[in-house]
Amino acid sequence: MGYHSTTYYNHKCKKGNVKKTGYPWWYDPSKDDPNNPAVYDGFIPLPVIREAFGWNAEESVELIAKFVIDGKEYLVPARRFKALGRSDWIVNGIPDGEEQGADMILDIPNVDYGVHNPQEVFIQNVSELFSGGDNVGCESFGELKWGRRLFASFSIPEHINNSASGLDFRPILTVVTSYDRTLATKYVRTFGIPVCDNTVNYELTKAGEKDGHFVLRHSKNSMERLADAKKILGLLDQQADEMNKWLDELVKVEVAEADFQKWLHRMVPIPDPKTKIETVKSVQGEQIEVEKVSYHAQTIAQNKHLKLMDMWEKDQRVSPWRNTRLGIFQLWNTFVQQEAPVKATKALGGGADATDAQKSNARITARIEANFEKMIGDAFTKEDMKALDAIADIQANDPDKVVIPV
Repeated sequence: MGYHSTTYYNHKCKKGNVKKTGYPWWYDPSKDDPNNPAVYDGFIPLPVIREAFGWNAEESVELIAKFVIDGKEYLVPARRFKALGRSDWIVNGIPDGEEQGADMILDIPNVDYGVHNPQEVFIQNVSELFSGGDNVGCESFGELKWGRRLFASFSIPEHINNSASGLDFRPILTVVTSYDRTLATKYVRTFGIPVCDNTVNYELTKAGEKDGHFVLRHSKNSMERLADAKKILGLLDQQADEMNKWLDELVKVEVAEADFQKWLHRMVPIPDPKTKIETVKSVQGEQIEVEKVSYHAQTIAQNKHLKLMDMWEKDQRVSPWRNTRLGIFQLWNTFVQQEAPVKATKALGGGADATDAQKSNARITARIEANFEKMIGDAFTKEDMKALDAIADIQANDPDKVVIPV
């Protein structure tokens, strides 16, 4: 965590369709470059995507390790490894203005590591996935760690409205890959909820079925399997049907305030104060043992309770669905993605001596990184499932209630 500034994100991450979906919450107009805008009213133009992903991860034909032993140099071929480098930077040099940490070399993997190049992953294969199907465009894309990690999302231009809940959503195909061995190439079906700018994993609506993911490991000859993605993923309009059914069921089930309070304490339990015995020197100079009590963890949990209760009652991203399971889902999903405390802000310039503006920038940057990591993994899905499982269990064990199962 903590490898970029907010300026980097506003220059290297793009968001399209903002007239329909709204500006990304990380967007800072003061840091936008008019010659390289971060946001677009409609879908991101294809030439912009082609330019951003127009480089290859080139594989070295030879890798030499240099050793110095007793003042003498030795050059040894590293035959089991290869270097991956950004083709555009190798040919033209690292552009002026790149932040510290930019490097022509992306990684040094094993020789059997399979390379999936950006043009194939994000342009060629996505075009094939949607050929003859939905009216789909690029809604977002970006690069992290100077190209070592890439992501993009593709969606339909208009929201779909769920009539039972009144909630708008968009089916999205999220695509990620990496050149530092941290990520497989993934094509993941998700949903965007514009009222809170949140992401919902398709697998959540299918009760954990794995037909919303296509994962391609970086193994030798793995690119030959990309043709299988279309068979597995299907089209976005099929995905929309699943989301509609899921929302219909969630909004049907009522959640009483008493059950909400039980859910709140299960999701965020308030711990007992921590006590420990310390040896201190008394006024008379004697070593004595005293009991010290810490309320720090208790205070953190209580503050979370207050925030969640305030969102439940007043937050327009949550309160319209209060007292339903959809409200529970919206509350926890929005809290985790948008409101929960983030770590690593000190490394981003948000330490105790920083100004309020510096602390704010550090929090935004840390959240961008944390949310990206959770989006491409299963962390958000696990949190969503935990919240829904908790309220289902509480209501199932209430002898006075009969609820519709989701």
